[in-house]
Amino acid sequence: MNACKLLVILGITLLQVVLFVFCWDAAVTIANEMGREQRGGVAFGVGVAYGVWLLSFMFLIGTSTSVLRAGRSRRWGTQALLVSIWALWVWPTLSSYPLRGSTLFFFGALILILGSGFLAPFASRRCGSRRSGPL
Repeated sequence: MNACKLLVILGITLLQVVLFVFCWDAAVTIANEMGREQRGGVAFGVGVAYGVWLLSFMFLIGTSTSVLRAGRSRRWGTQALLVSIWALWVWPTLSSYPLRGSTLFFFGALILILGSGFLAPFASRRCGSRRSGPL
């Protein structure tokens, strides 16, 4: 693995984590401004906090699989497996917090698929292309 691919993996993973945290914070802020009082949910907050760590690890796995030239079926199989793990993590919250839980799942799955499934392979192709000759 060359340095370019390592930078792509770390950069896209960092971008995904920051985007997820930003989107989640924006959704909570908008809900509060619209008068949606959030009832106490310490367990949900802890689940979100640990969920960010889990999702960060899944972003890293998904991006690494995509950048390291896995076959198309293996890449999308990995994405499907990671989204399934994320769904299992969020599933218990859907009964108590249906809106917050589904929003949490949607943001995580969407950012995982867009970043690791589409952006990472595109960016990693740029690492392999070397121009020959003068600029």
